[in-house]
Amino acid sequence: MKWRLFLIIIPTAVWLGGSIGLAEEPEDPTELRRELAEERALLEEQMRQLERQMERIDELERRLEATLGEQQVTADTSESEADETTVAALPPLEHEPVVGVSPREELYGTFSDVGFAKSVPLFGSDWRFSFGGYAKLDVIGDFSGTGDELQFVTATIPVNEVPQQGSYSKIHARETRFGFETRNTREGLPFNKAYIEMDFFDENNTAPRLRQAYFQWGNLLGGQTWTTLTQLDMLPFLLDFAYGDALFGGRQALLRWEKTTSDRFSWAVALEDWTDDAIENTFDVPGTARYTIPLVALRGSYKWGGGNGFIGGSLSQLRWDGADGVPDDTAPAWALVTAWRLSVGSAGKSYLGLGGSIGDGAGANAINLIEGGQANAVLLPDGTLETMLFWNAQASLHYEFSAAWSTNLSFAWGALDPVPLRSPESLKASGAAHLNLIYTLAPEFLVGIEFMSGRRVNTDGEEGDAQRVQFSAMYSY
Repeated sequence: MKWRLFLIIIPTAVWLGGSIGLAEEPEDPTELRRELAEERALLEEQMRQLERQMERIDELERRLEATLGEQQVTADTSESEADETTVAALPPLEHEPVVGVSPREELYGTFSDVGFAKSVPLFGSDWRFSFGGYAKLDVIGDFSGTGDELQFVTATIPVNEVPQQGSYSKIHARETRFGFETRNTREGLPFNKAYIEMDFFDENNTAPRLRQAYFQWGNLLGGQTWTTLTQLDMLPFLLDFAYGDALFGGRQALLRWEKTTSDRFSWAVALEDWTDDAIENTFDVPGTARYTIPLVALRGSYKWGGGNGFIGGSLSQLRWDGADGVPDDTAPAWALVTAWRLSVGSAGKSYLGLGGSIGDGAGANAINLIEGGQANAVLLPDGTLETMLFWNAQASLHYEFSAAWSTNLSFAWGALDPVPLRSPESLKASGAAHLNLIYTLAPEFLVGIEFMSGRRVNTDGEEGDAQRVQFSAMYSY
């Protein structure tokens, strides 16, 4: 390090001395001495700064050599173990200099954060911010006159007794979505963030639609997001927006406590809003549906090297407040839910997904059932609530042929056990199968084609089938 200082100090001193020697002598010697003292002070300060920079460079070189040495030691370990060792060996990113930092990074903090992808600092604070999402174009060809032109909703499949509108095509980009996330990285705080996500699947396509808006502070999560018993990991990548045909749950406002007790086990308990008004009122009985207490959900999750899954349940209340002399009535609603994801192949990139649920009075939480009508209970003429049993199941496969080519297969089915006096045109059961082929041109851009076939069964036994094909292009950012 000393020789580098010497190479810089000597030319600087020569330049400074030459500048003073060639300059015209001022009339006041005092002014000359003052200017000389200022130049010397400036040079001394520059030397001190340069020395600190050289010390920093030497320290970084030593740390880099140590990091490369540790990486070499772990070269024979598995890919996942090597990645973990490399990350652990790297110098901390927050509030420490790293190789190649700019003066702005050194002043405000590092730009990169491996724990918060695509984020940037909000300069002058402990906050980091991220913006992301994707733009997606869907080209749909429907062969059966399915009622929903934007997504394959099985409840809108026309049955035999209903005249079909015939085949049609549709091009739209409403699934396009974007999200904002912010975190406070101040030392001593628990993990925390706020997240907002929106898409354009509103009915008129005139404004963004809120999908998620929640905060997390340590183990506590509150806001609108996926419910505690919703397991998205079991689903493959499908192009159709209504891919969760028999998925249990959805996005609701909730307050949840989550706790990880070991490397493999975690649990969560939550209070959640839910579709308490999914009560079929065929006879127009006066009154209002509401709940006294929110839905209570409990979940236990387990993960291992080959996959993950959970078992959970929920308990809630159906309530009808009668009017005009109609008495009030309440009924319990419950559900048991499980979902699993199992890796396939040595690389672990392909996987199987399995899930299902069963319950009474909570059919509105099964996506394909609530889309076909009020799926929790039927209100009898005397104001009595008659709950309905339900079940659903889903199996899926995601398989990667190569880094560029992959395929996804999914089959789902859900059914209700209708009670007497339920509307005969209401949905009793429905399901769908999806099969696609995806080509990934780059991590940010993919295209694919998907074929889907579905069936609907009404309470009166009438049935209907539908088929659709969809081409999609998606750019993620």
